[in-house]
Amino acid sequence: MNTLFDNPPAALADGPYTRAQTTKGLVRNTDPETSRIAAEKHTASGKRFRNKALILALVQQYTGRTAVELAALVSERDRKWISRYEISRRLPELVEEQLVTRGEARKCRIANTRQLTWWAVPVGRRP
Repeated sequence: MNTLFDNPPAALADGPYTRAQTTKGLVRNTDPETSRIAAEKHTASGKRFRNKALILALVQQYTGRTAVELAALVSERDRKWISRYEISRRLPELVEEQLVTRGEARKCRIANTRQLTWWAVPVGRRP
C-alpha cells in the first residue's frame, strides 16, 4: 500500500522548501547544547523536510483536524518516521511559511480535550 511518504505532494517542489532550511527558531538559548545538535541533525538528514511534506499533505487532505487527529491518520508503517509530537512541532513552521493556518479550538475527537484545528492555505492565497 502506498503512503504519503511514497508519493510526496508535487506542490512542494516550487514552494518554500526549495530554500535552504536552517535550525533558526528550533532551539531556545536556554536549551542544552544537545538540543541544538539534534535539531541540526534532524534538518541535515532531510527528516524535517520529509515530515513537513507529509504533514502538509495531511492537512491538505484532512483540513480542520487537530494535531492528534492528524497523527491518527498516519499509517502504522509510517509512524516510525513521524509522531504526534513531530506533527505538533512542524505545524507552527508550516504556519510561518504560510502553507497552513491555525483555526478555532474545539474538542478533539480522540484526546477529548480542546485543541487547535489546522487548515490548509489554498494555493492561490500563498505568497
